[in-house]
Amino acid sequence: MINPGSSLFKNALNLGALTGIALAVLQMLLLVTGFGDSSGLQWVLYIILIVSISWGARMYRDRANDGYLSYGESLAFGVVLSLGAALIYGFAFYLYMKYIDSNYTRIIIETMELSLYEGNMPEDQIETIMDLYKTFFGPGLFAFTMVFSYSLMGLCISLVVSFFVKNEKPMFEE
Repeated sequence: MINPGSSLFKNALNLGALTGIALAVLQMLLLVTGFGDSSGLQWVLYIILIVSISWGARMYRDRANDGYLSYGESLAFGVVLSLGAALIYGFAFYLYMKYIDSNYTRIIIETMELSLYEGNMPEDQIETIMDLYKTFFGPGLFAFTMVFSYSLMGLCISLVVSFFVKNEKPMFEE
Protein backbone atom coordinates (compact mmCIF):
# COMPACT_ATOMS: atom_id res chain seq x y z
CA MET A 1 0.00 0.00 0.00
CA ILE A 2 2.62 2.52 1.08
CA ASN A 3 5.58 2.63 -1.28
CA PRO A 4 8.72 4.06 0.38
CA GLY A 5 10.08 5.13 -3.00
CA SER A 6 7.07 7.28 -3.86
CA SER A 7 6.13 10.79 -2.83
CA LEU A 8 3.62 11.73 -0.17
CA PHE A 9 1.21 12.83 -2.89
CA LYS A 10 1.40 9.55 -4.81
CA ASN A 11 1.09 7.41 -1.68
CA ALA A 12 -1.91 9.43 -0.49
CA LEU A 13 -3.62 9.22 -3.88
CA ASN A 14 -3.05 5.47 -4.13
CA LEU A 15 -4.53 4.86 -0.69
CA GLY A 16 -7.28 7.37 -1.49
CA ALA A 17 -8.20 5.39 -4.59
CA LEU A 18 -8.48 2.20 -2.57
CA THR A 19 -10.52 4.00 0.08
CA GLY A 20 -12.80 5.49 -2.58
CA ILE A 21 -13.41 2.05 -4.08
CA ALA A 22 -14.23 0.65 -0.62
CA LEU A 23 -16.60 3.53 0.09
CA ALA A 24 -18.30 3.17 -3.29
CA VAL A 25 -18.73 -0.60 -3.00
CA LEU A 26 -20.16 -0.33 0.52
CA GLN A 27 -22.50 2.50 -0.48
CA MET A 28 -23.74 0.58 -3.51
CA LEU A 29 -24.39 -2.46 -1.30
CA LEU A 30 -26.33 -0.28 1.13
CA LEU A 31 -28.37 1.26 -1.69
CA VAL A 32 -29.12 -2.04 -3.41
CA THR A 33 -30.20 -3.67 -0.14
CA GLY A 34 -32.40 -0.70 0.79
CA PHE A 35 -30.26 0.60 3.65
CA GLY A 36 -28.72 3.50 1.69
CA ASP A 37 -30.52 6.17 3.68
CA SER A 38 -29.82 4.69 7.11
CA SER A 39 -27.88 7.36 8.99
CA GLY A 40 -26.42 4.77 11.36
CA LEU A 41 -24.95 2.78 8.52
CA GLN A 42 -23.70 5.94 6.80
CA TRP A 43 -21.40 6.42 9.81
CA VAL A 44 -19.60 3.27 8.72
CA LEU A 45 -18.46 5.20 5.63
CA TYR A 46 -17.02 7.95 7.82
CA ILE A 47 -15.30 5.39 10.01
CA ILE A 48 -13.67 3.88 6.92
CA LEU A 49 -12.39 7.37 5.99
CA ILE A 50 -11.09 8.00 9.54
CA VAL A 51 -9.28 4.65 9.67
CA SER A 52 -7.82 5.12 6.20
CA ILE A 53 -6.46 8.59 6.96
CA SER A 54 -5.00 7.68 10.34
CA TRP A 55 -3.57 4.33 9.24
CA GLY A 56 -2.21 5.76 5.99
CA ALA A 57 -0.51 8.72 7.63
CA ARG A 58 1.10 6.45 10.25
CA MET A 59 2.29 3.99 7.62
CA TYR A 60 3.68 6.79 5.47
CA ARG A 61 5.47 8.25 8.49
CA ASP A 62 6.96 4.93 9.57
CA ARG A 63 7.71 3.26 6.23
CA ALA A 64 8.47 6.06 3.81
CA ASN A 65 9.61 8.98 5.94
CA ASP A 66 12.02 7.43 8.48
CA GLY A 67 9.52 7.72 11.33
CA TYR A 68 9.09 11.48 10.98
CA LEU A 69 6.12 13.44 9.74
CA SER A 70 5.31 17.07 10.38
CA TYR A 71 1.80 18.24 11.15
CA GLY A 72 1.59 19.89 7.72
CA GLU A 73 2.74 16.75 5.90
CA SER A 74 0.25 14.63 7.81
CA LEU A 75 -2.50 17.13 7.05
CA ALA A 76 -1.56 17.15 3.35
CA PHE A 77 -1.54 13.35 3.29
CA GLY A 78 -5.04 13.19 4.77
CA VAL A 79 -6.46 15.89 2.51
CA VAL A 80 -5.05 14.35 -0.67
CA LEU A 81 -6.22 10.89 0.41
CA SER A 82 -9.74 12.12 1.15
CA LEU A 83 -9.93 14.10 -2.10
CA GLY A 84 -8.90 11.03 -4.09
CA ALA A 85 -11.42 8.87 -2.23
CA ALA A 86 -14.15 11.50 -2.65
CA LEU A 87 -13.59 11.74 -6.41
CA ILE A 88 -13.96 8.00 -6.91
CA TYR A 89 -16.89 7.80 -4.49
CA GLY A 90 -18.64 10.74 -6.18
CA PHE A 91 -18.10 9.28 -9.64
CA ALA A 92 -19.51 5.92 -8.54
CA PHE A 93 -22.52 7.64 -6.99
CA TYR A 94 -23.02 9.59 -10.22
CA LEU A 95 -23.02 6.35 -12.23
CA TYR A 96 -25.48 4.82 -9.78
CA MET A 97 -27.90 7.74 -10.01
CA LYS A 98 -27.56 8.15 -13.77
CA TYR A 99 -27.65 4.55 -14.97
CA ILE A 100 -28.62 2.12 -12.20
CA ASP A 101 -31.35 3.91 -10.24
CA SER A 102 -32.55 6.99 -12.10
CA ASN A 103 -35.49 7.28 -9.66
CA TYR A 104 -33.13 7.97 -6.76
CA THR A 105 -33.09 11.71 -7.54
CA ARG A 106 -36.89 11.81 -7.70
CA ILE A 107 -37.17 10.02 -4.35
CA ILE A 108 -34.76 12.49 -2.70
CA ILE A 109 -36.72 15.46 -4.08
CA GLU A 110 -40.02 13.98 -2.87
CA THR A 111 -38.53 13.39 0.58
CA MET A 112 -37.33 17.00 0.73
CA GLU A 113 -40.73 18.29 -0.33
CA LEU A 114 -42.48 16.18 2.30
CA SER A 115 -40.15 17.45 5.03
CA LEU A 116 -40.85 21.06 3.98
CA TYR A 117 -44.60 20.46 4.21
CA GLU A 118 -44.15 18.83 7.62
CA GLY A 119 -42.23 21.92 8.73
CA ASN A 120 -45.35 24.05 8.17
CA MET A 121 -43.64 26.22 5.55
CA PRO A 122 -45.97 28.33 3.38
CA GLU A 123 -46.91 26.54 0.16
CA ASP A 124 -45.65 29.29 -2.15
CA GLN A 125 -42.18 29.08 -0.57
CA ILE A 126 -42.23 25.30 -0.86
CA GLU A 127 -43.09 25.55 -4.57
CA THR A 128 -40.26 28.05 -5.15
CA ILE A 129 -37.73 25.90 -3.32
CA MET A 130 -38.85 22.74 -5.08
CA ASP A 131 -38.68 24.41 -8.50
CA LEU A 132 -35.04 25.30 -7.77
CA TYR A 133 -34.29 21.76 -6.59
CA LYS A 134 -35.91 20.22 -9.66
CA THR A 135 -33.99 22.57 -11.97
CA PHE A 136 -30.51 22.12 -10.52
CA PHE A 137 -30.61 18.86 -8.60
CA GLY A 138 -29.43 15.92 -10.65
CA PRO A 139 -26.78 13.22 -10.64
CA GLY A 140 -23.97 15.64 -11.54
CA LEU A 141 -24.71 18.15 -8.80
CA PHE A 142 -25.33 15.38 -6.29
CA ALA A 143 -21.98 13.78 -7.14
CA PHE A 144 -20.25 17.17 -6.86
CA THR A 145 -21.88 17.67 -3.45
CA MET A 146 -20.65 14.24 -2.35
CA VAL A 147 -17.09 15.05 -3.49
CA PHE A 148 -17.18 18.39 -1.68
CA SER A 149 -18.66 17.01 1.54
CA TYR A 150 -16.29 14.03 1.74
CA SER A 151 -13.30 16.26 0.98
CA LEU A 152 -14.39 18.66 3.71
CA MET A 153 -14.95 15.77 6.10
CA GLY A 154 -11.48 14.47 5.22
CA LEU A 155 -9.99 17.87 5.99
CA CYS A 156 -11.68 17.95 9.40
CA ILE A 157 -10.58 14.39 10.17
CA SER A 158 -7.03 15.19 9.02
CA LEU A 159 -6.83 18.26 11.24
CA VAL A 160 -7.42 16.05 14.28
CA VAL A 161 -5.55 12.94 13.16
CA SER A 162 -2.45 14.94 12.21
CA PHE A 163 -2.11 16.12 15.79
CA PHE A 164 -1.68 12.51 16.92
CA VAL A 165 0.29 11.17 13.96
CA LYS A 166 2.91 13.93 13.67
CA ASN A 167 6.42 13.21 14.79
CA GLU A 168 8.62 16.20 14.08
CA LYS A 169 12.20 15.59 13.06
CA PRO A 170 14.59 16.99 15.69
CA MET A 171 16.34 20.17 14.56
CA PHE A 172 19.67 19.07 16.01
CA GLU A 173 20.52 15.40 16.11
CA GLU A 174 22.98 14.17 18.67
